[in-house]
Amino acid sequence: MIALSIVAIVNRLRERSTPCQHEPIYHTSKAEVIALEAERRTTHGFRIVSSEALGGENPYIRLFYEALDPWGVRASGPFEATTAWLERHQGDCDGLHFHWPEWVVERNTTWARRIYTARGGWRLRGPLRFVSKLQKLHQLRRFLRQAKSRGKRIIWTCHNLQPHEDRGWVVAEAIRAVAAAADLIITHDATALLDCRQMYRPEGRLVTMPIGNYAGVYPPPRPAAEFRAAIGLSRGGPLVSCVGQIRPYKGLEQACQAVARLGPAVSFVVAGDPPSPGYLRQIRGEIERLSNAVLIDRALGDQEFADLVGASDAILLPYRSVTGSSAALAALSLGSGVIASDLPFFKSLLADHPLAGRTFRRGDASDLALAITAYLAVPEELRREAARNLAAEFAWPRVIQPVAQIIDEWCQGVGAHPD
Repeated sequence: MIALSIVAIVNRLRERSTPCQHEPIYHTSKAEVIALEAERRTTHGFRIVSSEALGGENPYIRLFYEALDPWGVRASGPFEATTAWLERHQGDCDGLHFHWPEWVVERNTTWARRIYTARGGWRLRGPLRFVSKLQKLHQLRRFLRQAKSRGKRIIWTCHNLQPHEDRGWVVAEAIRAVAAAADLIITHDATALLDCRQMYRPEGRLVTMPIGNYAGVYPPPRPAAEFRAAIGLSRGGPLVSCVGQIRPYKGLEQACQAVARLGPAVSFVVAGDPPSPGYLRQIRGEIERLSNAVLIDRALGDQEFADLVGASDAILLPYRSVTGSSAALAALSLGSGVIASDLPFFKSLLADHPLAGRTFRRGDASDLALAITAYLAVPEELRREAARNLAAEFAWPRVIQPVAQIIDEWCQGVGAHPD
């Protein structure tokens, strides 16, 4: 019965994917709509609404829009990817900026959440999540069509070419829909740009904008000895850490195994929010086998983050895959070098900067241990100075320019508008 009900719902969603008689009919020509939008931009500046809250947990979002502010770009957010939201805010925005399209469909609808949180509803959680995602995908496609028809610019920052965990069909189609609709796709290095072009073949413009640094975002760290004592690390000597969400794609077990090879020479901390209970259990087991390690299985506040990174001699980034990494820029900004997998993003970041960090063969704990030993042999003052100097190359007023210039062209009426 459940299977039949799901099929009925899916068929109903497919029927609704075509325009219905209740959709608004616009008698204004497309040329007139575009002219009105251009007039608004001239009067008010370019107004972007973000898919994410500007004051959310990730400072990147706020830093990005603050860097655009001197260019006359006004940002707000978040938006809801529904035609109802578009109706209410038709005159309030010129561009819609997606950061993680997969989140649009992964966030459960209210009706699905009410059912599976009710008594016994857990039995339907899997099927309901799938149907909820289908509904969100339908809403997203319709939202994009309506936004384009009203002259709105679509922007996508390609933080991830593919989601880290859920790579199912619905999520993949959501990303493809945004990529196909985008007037501008922002990537964070040349490799990501080429990969994005090959994977999605978008018609809009692609641009490379490096991730900006985190200078001034976090408070000054407390003395390292004070922080070590606070978390129960009484032993002196070098400290290496993994900081950020505890998720499988980050390869944290490789870091644990590398530290085990180094023995008591190095202390180790893993700290961050654990969205995957199963993976947390795995990492906890690895940590418990080490005599010189601490696990902090919760999100860190700004002061704690600064304290941990500031006390660390290196931040380990043993990722299995990544398109870009704000964690690397945050660590460098706080004066801590990074030791990362030899993925293209990290190799490009650390090229010609051996004092700011090292790369190692992805998935090879022995090579990671060797990289840690080699990097810690560099005098601390040289490592920290090199890290800060590298971060300084990614000042936001500099990195934002490729994006700001394209938006400026739009405001001046340069460049083709989407059909």
